[in-house]
Amino acid sequence: MILSSYIQNLIRDKVGNHLTLSSQFDILSKDIFEVTGETLSINTLKRLFGMQPCVKTSNTTLNIIAEYLGFKNWEQLNDVSENGNSCISILENVLFIKDMNKEANIEVCYEPARKLLLKVTDAYHCMVQSANGGKLNKGDILTISEIAVGHSFFVSEVEHEGHKLGQYIGGIEGGVKSIKIM
Repeated sequence: MILSSYIQNLIRDKVGNHLTLSSQFDILSKDIFEVTGETLSINTLKRLFGMQPCVKTSNTTLNIIAEYLGFKNWEQLNDVSENGNSCISILENVLFIKDMNKEANIEVCYEPARKLLLKVTDAYHCMVQSANGGKLNKGDILTISEIAVGHSFFVSEVEHEGHKLGQYIGGIEGGVKSIKIM
């Protein structure tokens, strides 16, 4: 079974990447385990996205996908997908950059022993004010939609001294430990 484009997009949004590379499916597999405590292999995930030959998908796999996306079970998720219903899920420990005041300062801590102080510059961008360890540097401009405790720190674009460097994913193992608005 190949998941509908609606469900594929929900998964892409949740994991924060395009799911075009094996390494991105590995990140998704780890994130699914962090959220659900269940394991889905990279090959199973690629099949669900039509990147490998399709085989019959078990109800267990479909229920894991539904749980990962915050639904009670596959039937509920499939109903929303097919009927275009809406669903509101309460997210805890998630910070949406677009909801922050411009100039707000945010401290983000993630493994291994990384601490960033960010300043919001607009709805989806922050500037690194200080960085303790890691590859990010003071003055880097980060494109971020959300930061969630327990999930990888995903930056869709890093700009360093006017040069676009691509994506950054921090805290792949262990995720973000804390978010503090300063």
